[in-house]
Amino acid sequence: MFFVLDSNPVSSCLGILASTTHKYHRHDLMLIDSFIEDDSKEYYCDICEEERKPKCYVYCCKECEFVAHIECALNKVVDIKLDHGLLDNKEETEQRNAKVPTHLSIENFDHPHPLSYYEAIERNENPIPLCDACYLEISGQAYACKNCKYYLHETCATLPYEVLHILHPQHPLQLLTFANTFTCYECKGHSYGFSYKCYKCEFTLDVKCATTPIAPKNEGQGLIEMERFSKLCLFNQNHKLEFFNVRSKSLDLKCDACRKQIVGPAYRCGSLFCNYQLHESCLALVQEMQHPFHPLHPLHPQVFRSQYCSACKQQMNAISYSCQQCDLHLHFDCASSLKLALKLKFHQHSLYYFGPHTVHSFGLCDRCKNHVSGAPLYHCMECGISLHFGCVQIPHSIKSKCHIHPLTLKDSFVEDDSGEYYCNICEEERNSENHVYCCEECDGQFVAHIECMLPTDFEFVDGNFHEFADSPTKRSSMDKLLSQPHEEVYLNQNRMKYWVDKKSNKYCFMLFARDLLISWVEDQRYWHWSYQKETNSDVLIDVAELLAVCWLEMRVKFNVKKLSPKTLYGVVFVFKLTNEAYGWDIPVNFGFTLPNGYKDELKETLMTKPKGVWIEIPVGEFTTSSEIVGELDIYCHQYDVLTWKGGLIIKGVSILPKN
Repeated sequence: MFFVLDSNPVSSCLGILASTTHKYHRHDLMLIDSFIEDDSKEYYCDICEEERKPKCYVYCCKECEFVAHIECALNKVVDIKLDHGLLDNKEETEQRNAKVPTHLSIENFDHPHPLSYYEAIERNENPIPLCDACYLEISGQAYACKNCKYYLHETCATLPYEVLHILHPQHPLQLLTFANTFTCYECKGHSYGFSYKCYKCEFTLDVKCATTPIAPKNEGQGLIEMERFSKLCLFNQNHKLEFFNVRSKSLDLKCDACRKQIVGPAYRCGSLFCNYQLHESCLALVQEMQHPFHPLHPLHPQVFRSQYCSACKQQMNAISYSCQQCDLHLHFDCASSLKLALKLKFHQHSLYYFGPHTVHSFGLCDRCKNHVSGAPLYHCMECGISLHFGCVQIPHSIKSKCHIHPLTLKDSFVEDDSGEYYCNICEEERNSENHVYCCEECDGQFVAHIECMLPTDFEFVDGNFHEFADSPTKRSSMDKLLSQPHEEVYLNQNRMKYWVDKKSNKYCFMLFARDLLISWVEDQRYWHWSYQKETNSDVLIDVAELLAVCWLEMRVKFNVKKLSPKTLYGVVFVFKLTNEAYGWDIPVNFGFTLPNGYKDELKETLMTKPKGVWIEIPVGEFTTSSEIVGELDIYCHQYDVLTWKGGLIIKGVSILPKN
């Protein structure tokens, strides 16, 4: 029970109103001399949340027992003393008359906790906070419950509970403060959050349209809207497409054609058979596609929900391009990816590029064994393998007869704001978000598909670099290999040297000591590692010097697919005897074994060899062919007679074509 001071004497003596309203409370507030809501002995102001004295004047709501300091309710400092013998002492009196902030917190809508006022919400939060009323990004002043991640714009926190709107004058619209998905009648926006609704008529407006006056529309605007509302379904002419406008990314609606997120104007067919939604820009689907991957019949757009994509093997949950005669079905984005094929030497079939926004799963990368989803990749339609873009090792820069300058690989390129981008070689449209080659010297005026740029002359690059993708091969080495293939290139942290023989145009390799598996080599009692300059080069390579062992064994394995086909190759060990060399009067065994089991071996007494110079020991010869697939095993050992030996410097093993 409380008494309302609605008579003049008390309120006029205090110099304040007997009743007032506050923007953070829906009902009128009445001035009373005291208010005790329970027996807890702790009483608080519902605006500033500071403790209050139960026997002090306050503003209170008769309907819901909302109570507030006078200063808080009036949004100002009351410059009078409210000491009528009810405050305990002077200190409390001064504290009570102090200035109280007016926007500290509010009790809001259906949220169970008070919302605190913030002058600015940090936009560096991840994700950026969205208003729970209008689902737009929070910028500037706002109310928030940080624990629950609940945010409201300052204007959204004071929305009226009921509005009368010119578009629906027959009934008032009630504010719905629970989050729900709806389409606004006025702007056709597909929204999530608070809304104003007439339950009798099922009429709904978003908070922006409900509280903003309607501007007069000219005739031109009306014609544009009529045109938007007259679209027919792509698959059934008896269905009409409904226009809607998505204003918030938080809805996460996907286009059933391109599978990208819908933000902005869009259309949907809500019939049970069709049930799809599209970007406004995706309405212009090609109705018949002559596809190079399937040249027998044209492909047509269809709505299939139970079929599987012939490319990614995922179920069709969207619009597909299909050939019903051949039972071929492709997602919209998969069909776009299959237009250009890349042919590389290390794989017998064509590879197809899928861009960075690919939403379908392609399993594990055949090279690194990690998942390839959500990243650029190449996929083989024949055997089903997938490779990360980086695992294919596409050259960073390349020269071509199609352009005077070298071209640089870019992960994406947009040369202007036209929205349409083309390859300067094939003159077909390209996706600006995909990898391309472009000319930096021409400021990107020449741009080309990777598939259009890579000539067959450079197909060997991918095969040879593929095995060393895990090693930090220098980009300059890649560039040198492309522009000057006959120059020596050092790979795998200088563990290997690669070049093309000028006379035969065949591939050559030198496997240095660091690439060899040598027994006891890391034991400093027996072996010592040092640097030496490679012949005719400033490149430093590691060499292994034998100090003393009685058991000598070393070997290296090399994949023969890196070598030129149908070519006679020779295997050669390269070493040096020091002046202090000893124990080499016992023959050393050299040999190699091909993947098909063929062996070639020899025994060599090293003590007769000259000292202080590099010596080559020819081990044997073999001819590459398509029937020899696998690793060549090259070895050297001397443990038949366990005598101590030392003074041998190992450089490595060369695999060279025989001229």
